[in-house]
Amino acid sequence: MSYFDDPVASEILGQGALGLDAGDIEAMIKLAPTLIGSGHAALKIGRRVVADPHLQEALCEGLRVVNVLDNKPAGPKCRRTGPVSKAKLAKGVGLNQGLLPARAFIFHRENPWVLPVAIGGTVGLVFLAGYFIGKGRK
Repeated sequence: MSYFDDPVASEILGQGALGLDAGDIEAMIKLAPTLIGSGHAALKIGRRVVADPHLQEALCEGLRVVNVLDNKPAGPKCRRTGPVSKAKLAKGVGLNQGLLPARAFIFHRENPWVLPVAIGGTVGLVFLAGYFIGKGRK
């Protein structure tokens, strides 16, 4: 039996109300259990994100990154999350792994001279090591 055998349902869900035909509605109804299961999985993930001990720091660093991308001052430094036990880390989703790259990005945007100096220093050390190795062989 189709949901469109009922005249009221057909009028409410039909072409005029939502711009969908019977096949679209039937497909959506058949997908409902899958969508509910996906929603349940999303809620479980959301609960783990909220339980992550580094959530506050990650949000703060994220806002600082957005400010830097908008060519605004990054703002005050974020309060660091203290040492966290492995049990508390296991409850979260690993937001702490994104903090170091975010801080490095902000530091680089605030101090653009650091990258050329680091590259020059690295090249200089390689040449200096080669110089001393070559000098020691003579």
